[in-house]
Amino acid sequence: MHEYTYQTMVNDLLPIKDGVISYKAEQNKGSVEKQVLLNENDELWVELRHFHIAKVIEIIKERMADIIQNNAGAALHKNSGSDMSITKMAAAVKELPEYRETMTKLGQHVNLAQQCMDAFHKLGLMDISQLEQTMSTGVDEEGKECKGQELVQMLGEALSNQQMPKVMKIRLLAIFIISQRNTSAEDRGSLTRAAGLTGAEQQILLNFEKIGSTLQTNSADKKKSGIMGMFRGKAAPKHAATAEGDYADTRHVCRLKVLLEQLMNNELPTTDFAAAGPTAGGAGDSKSAAKSVRRYGANSRWGRRDQTMFSGGRFLVFIAGGVAYNELRTGHDLMTQHTKEVVIGGSHIISPSAYIHDVAALHPSSIAAMDLFL
Repeated sequence: MHEYTYQTMVNDLLPIKDGVISYKAEQNKGSVEKQVLLNENDELWVELRHFHIAKVIEIIKERMADIIQNNAGAALHKNSGSDMSITKMAAAVKELPEYRETMTKLGQHVNLAQQCMDAFHKLGLMDISQLEQTMSTGVDEEGKECKGQELVQMLGEALSNQQMPKVMKIRLLAIFIISQRNTSAEDRGSLTRAAGLTGAEQQILLNFEKIGSTLQTNSADKKKSGIMGMFRGKAAPKHAATAEGDYADTRHVCRLKVLLEQLMNNELPTTDFAAAGPTAGGAGDSKSAAKSVRRYGANSRWGRRDQTMFSGGRFLVFIAGGVAYNELRTGHDLMTQHTKEVVIGGSHIISPSAYIHDVAALHPSSIAAMDLFL
């Protein structure tokens, strides 16, 4: 699904490869193409990547204003004996090495955030994301239950939009197939026709059906299992607040959050998560567990400046088949909320497009449509 954390939008909407992304920067001599490497060495990226894009833009604006104001004060102090005009003051500030360095780094993320928002508006993702959230949670942004023919009609109207890319239509239909049960063949046929999918593109959806039905059949708990369980997480009466506040486009809560909270509270069901050795015991009990000596953002130029240390044990999660960006965000949010160290890993990190690309590769008839998701 589309999610509007900074990291998810960059990886889902922008042309990024191996963490490298290009952008055009305006300079005195015209626009210049620059490249940015987004990794752990970019402290601003590490700090902002799990935030909602609206919060990211707000933080960047505040940082830029603060830097200009502080450096302007330094410049004035240095030249206190002269009567500086605003123009001269601005020129003096821009000559400061720390100004150039910090403003360049902030400027990079201003450009990336702007690219994300440009793609967001161009693709009409506001309406699409709301529909995705409604399908996955079963309720709209006001907390009203939405299912059955009402949901089919909403999706049919969206799929009839000739301007919507095929990639978006397949994603919407995939979420519908996975999250909705007992949908008639007639409804599915009408939705597929509304989307105007080719035979190869329809086969991708059949691949999703096979994956979902197989995982449900092999699980004793069909209500909260497999792919269905990934979508049927917790649903708030209205919509869940993120760490930064209320955002209706983030009301879906992934299944990992439920499991990770159970792990932290030593409440994971042993029937599904049997211990290979001694049980975790007091892993979440700061009295019985050793403290982690790793600090979260301590002494970081862009991160938190407090000296808070994690309490309790270290919680490790490995996700076979690929870990999604919203799952990484979930670990970050719970780590921040509980000040307990969470380490999430997987066979690889996967984006929505990469995931559908892999699903398309499961059947010879749908391989022809794989190029849509490169």
